[in-house]
Amino acid sequence: QAIFFCVPMILLLLAIISAGLSIFRAQPWFLIIGVSLWTCTLLAYLLRAGRLLQQEIAGHRGVPEASRRYQSTTSWLGLPLYAFASVGLDPGAPPQRSALAWVAVGDLAISPFLAIGGIAIAPIAIGGITVGILSISIAGVALGIFAVGSLAMGWCAFGMAAVGWKAAAGAAVVAIDYAWGGIAQAAEANTPAAKAWFVNQWFTVPVEIYATSIPWLIGLAVIAPLGYLFWQAAKTVELPENSSIGRLHGLDALRAAALLSGIVLHSTLNYLLPPGMWAVGTREPQLFLGWLVYYLHSFRLELFFLLAGYFGSLVIKRRGTIAYVRDRAIRILLVFALALYPMKFTLHSLWIVGGHHTGRLKSQSGTAAKPWYELATASITSETWPNIGLTHLWFLYVLACLTAMFLAVRALAGQLGNPEPVSRVLRSAVGSRQFSWLLALVTTGLLAQMKGMDIDTPDRSFVWNWPVMALYAIFFSLGWWLQARPDLVDSFRSRHKSYLILGLVASSLASAGIGMRYTGGDWATAHGSALRWATSFGTALTMSASVFGWLGAFLEWFQHPSKIARRLADASYFIYIAHLPVVVAMQIALAGFRLPWWIQIPVVNAATIAILLVGYEWAIRSTWIGRWLNGAKGHPRR
Repeated sequence: QAIFFCVPMILLLLAIISAGLSIFRAQPWFLIIGVSLWTCTLLAYLLRAGRLLQQEIAGHRGVPEASRRYQSTTSWLGLPLYAFASVGLDPGAPPQRSALAWVAVGDLAISPFLAIGGIAIAPIAIGGITVGILSISIAGVALGIFAVGSLAMGWCAFGMAAVGWKAAAGAAVVAIDYAWGGIAQAAEANTPAAKAWFVNQWFTVPVEIYATSIPWLIGLAVIAPLGYLFWQAAKTVELPENSSIGRLHGLDALRAAALLSGIVLHSTLNYLLPPGMWAVGTREPQLFLGWLVYYLHSFRLELFFLLAGYFGSLVIKRRGTIAYVRDRAIRILLVFALALYPMKFTLHSLWIVGGHHTGRLKSQSGTAAKPWYELATASITSETWPNIGLTHLWFLYVLACLTAMFLAVRALAGQLGNPEPVSRVLRSAVGSRQFSWLLALVTTGLLAQMKGMDIDTPDRSFVWNWPVMALYAIFFSLGWWLQARPDLVDSFRSRHKSYLILGLVASSLASAGIGMRYTGGDWATAHGSALRWATSFGTALTMSASVFGWLGAFLEWFQHPSKIARRLADASYFIYIAHLPVVVAMQIALAGFRLPWWIQIPVVNAATIAILLVGYEWAIRSTWIGRWLNGAKGHPRR
């Protein structure tokens, strides 16, 4: 959980800094308070996550690792020269974690000279929370005469947020006399006099060196210890390669359909989007294909995230939290990290080839003469953080962030009391025949906040699209909750026909309203707000009815095992990740034939699935790549 928690926390810190440096430039206290809350949240969660991980490791080992305490036999003025103290991996160890010596290292380190630890108190204090004359905190809180840290307070303070009596420097800083930073408030703030004061101080150069080393220090102070605990946990958790866990055939088939329908969606876009927005496009979009893309886009990924939550709950129940976190890290984050830039380069190259084919690039002076690989590289390197294109792999990034947030909220909610009253309300709502309407009412407000006409695709930046994240979080959480209630899941089987019909009718009406919003006109302009809310409700109803309609349909149709469905389910993750370059390349190759859509789209879909399925069976399935993508055989998939 902590590994996933750090990723959204880092992004949240970037958002706080961005807002502070742009929106609240005249108010440094906004950034100071924001960084303070961020730091306290991070420290509190990491402490709790470490304890939970210790408990799980100790539970698997059976015999907990004892707390550790060392100190030198040599002493001076009644204190040992050095001492070390930590509770180790024993969750039941007494809280004797303090080290008291001239050089003290531990969970709580106290010294008259040098202290290093989670909490360090000494003239020279280094650690997470530090108090001293020279107080240096790594991603934490520093209090002292000279204080350096994410949040620093003292006579002279340096940090992301710094409050100094004499002087302060950093991103958001407040001081009485001198201040230098992105947002600064003092008698001399970002003035030549302030600059001259800092230049003439002995500590300026060491602080600058420290500031440039902060990313590496954070990695050593946070990621390395968590990585060690994670490695220890991975060694203790046995993951049987051949378990007796049965497969959920209907949900396996549904997960494959949710992923493979993305191929259908992408194969239609060259008949809907203009050149440039797609590698090869059209100026005469097809009306029926517009409805088809709208319909698939309204529920496909919501269904995927529902199943991700369902299977996530199943994995934790059968294999534990450690196994689930390791699975997400390997099969989601690692795949995203390694595949993103090769995929970006491939797609940029295909877009350039498509631009040459349609003549779009010829109108740009000097562009057509450059090699395609130079143009592709230039397109990628021109991007600036955090506005990095995520391609169709964005769903992996969102899934990782949602998983981290969900596990964090789940851990905190477990401490707040009995959730049974909430479960009773949910059970009553989900079991009702009006559930699709109720869920549509809940999600309409989120859809009305979208920038586009229906559901935004957050593939242009690492910055979170909050309405999209909230929407997928609802379905992820709902899937997680449903896993423990098979009677409710099974109830959708008897209702699937009415749900599917409702979804189709709602999509027809809502897509007509969206068409009016696209084309405009006096009436649509005059009633823009009402039309937006009406189409948002129509999309929400399409989404809720279709998600649970198709869920019930696949449970009904795939009650018994099918070799074909199982093969497709196993291969679907790889096929979806790899499909887009194949689809676009075939669209470019077939563009000159001007085939009608009802011939080309089936051909592109059949050929793409056949090529990638054969490649998976021959080159992926039985190799380490197959084990990487699909995990150990017999385990519940995501």
